[in-house]
Amino acid sequence: MRTQTNAQGRRLKILCLPGWRTNSRILRDQLLLSGLTHLLADIAELKCLDPCQPAQGPTNPIVKAAWPDETDFYQWWYTNENTMEYDAGEAAVDYISKKIREEGPVDGLLGFSQGGALACMCAALQQKADDERLKNALKFVITIASFSPRSPSWSHIIEKEQPLTLPSLHIAGKKDELHPASVQMAQHVFQGGVLIEHDGGHTIPKLDAMKGQQLRHFLMAHMANSLL
Repeated sequence: MRTQTNAQGRRLKILCLPGWRTNSRILRDQLLLSGLTHLLADIAELKCLDPCQPAQGPTNPIVKAAWPDETDFYQWWYTNENTMEYDAGEAAVDYISKKIREEGPVDGLLGFSQGGALACMCAALQQKADDERLKNALKFVITIASFSPRSPSWSHIIEKEQPLTLPSLHIAGKKDELHPASVQMAQHVFQGGVLIEHDGGHTIPKLDAMKGQQLRHFLMAHMANSLL
């Protein structure tokens, strides 16, 4: 497969944000097993990050069973049970801003579950006039099995800024309990969000040929010298 590059002679670079109480190695495996790493290999470099907070409790038993040797688990923030605010939510955004500077040039974010909610937060802050942390930092975001942030403060920011104009693509499983939230994010939170649905649940799916091409075409639109 011929590697396709942008005007700077490189593939797109995408920072990948894991879900709740997992880690970068698990997300890397999920992307490999789903076939997305291979599907995008010629056009995108996928860089998986560890979330910035240690897990406050055990991971999902399904995750532990699939990765029995993993001992280090992380999450992006903690939800305050009294206020429903995201403790360390601001720290998560600061961490992504720092990683974009360190890993740059970065083109976009791909987030699974809680990581997708963080990608949505970053898209909102990039649009927010009085916040410089992510100004012009991203060309797009991709969310998988995700949701728009639910904390009062972050919901207020997103509602004030929406529709978010950053190009976005959202992958949603019809059997996932977050399916309605994923559809809501694609159709109402983002302007012109691309929605790809599959018949599975809360997972990174194997996309059929047509849906795989839909994802590739979305990314190719952000490469100045695309070779279709």
